[in-house]
Amino acid sequence: MSERIHWNHDPEPESKTPKLKLLRCPHGSLPPFVILSPAQFGGDSHYYGGRTIPCEGPDCPYCAVHSKRIWKGYLAVWDAKHRTTGIIEFTKPCLETIRTYKAAHGTLRTHAIELHRAGKKINGSLSVILTPTAWADADIPPPPDVVGILTRMWNQRPETIMKPQPPATEIVMETPDDPTATLPLTDRFTTEGSETSPIYTASPETLEALRRNRTAKAAKNGNGAPHQ
Repeated sequence: MSERIHWNHDPEPESKTPKLKLLRCPHGSLPPFVILSPAQFGGDSHYYGGRTIPCEGPDCPYCAVHSKRIWKGYLAVWDAKHRTTGIIEFTKPCLETIRTYKAAHGTLRTHAIELHRAGKKINGSLSVILTPTAWADADIPPPPDVVGILTRMWNQRPETIMKPQPPATEIVMETPDDPTATLPLTDRFTTEGSETSPIYTASPETLEALRRNRTAKAAKNGNGAPHQ
C-alpha cells in the first residue's frame, strides 16, 4: 500500500484571489490610506435592487430598463496603522483630481488618498485629497488584482442579484364596468437610480375610466362625487 502513495513534500501554493473589503465613504470622511495600485480602475454600474451591479455592456439588462449608468472608480489601498488591505470606491467627480495627480507624479502607488463626502447624506458628492508619503515601494504590500477581486465579488452570489423584468405594456385597473379591464400604457417604465416609476401619457379613454372609477368608489362610500 505505501508504495502506491503519492507523496508531495513541497506542494505549490494554492492560487486564490484574496478577499478584500470594499471601502465606501459614508457621510463625513474616510481616514487616509496608502495607495497600492499604480493607477485607477473603473467602469459603469447600476444601482438596482438595493445594490451596485456592474453594467454588462451593449446587451445589459439594466440598461434595457433605463437604469441610470453611474461610473465608479476603484483603487487598492493599505491601512498602515492596522496593516490591512482593501479596495476604495470613488465617483466621477474625483477622477480629474486623480488624473492630474498621477500625471504629475507618474504613479499613485505609495501616495495617500483621503475621501470626503459633502453633507450628511450617504449619496452626497465626493471629493478627494492626494498627498505624498514617506513609504517606499518595497515597504508596502504588492498591488492586488483589483479587477479580478471585484469580478469575483460581484459574481460569487449571482442569486442575490435582482434581474430586471421586461417593461410592462399594460396595467390592470379596476373599473365600475369591468373589474378585470386592462388599460394600455403609451410609454414604457423607466428607472431612476433604485426607484422605478411608471411614466406614461394617459389617453382620453384612460382618463375617463379613472374618473368613473373614482366616482363609483365615492358613491359606494357615500361621499358623493369626488372633487375635480
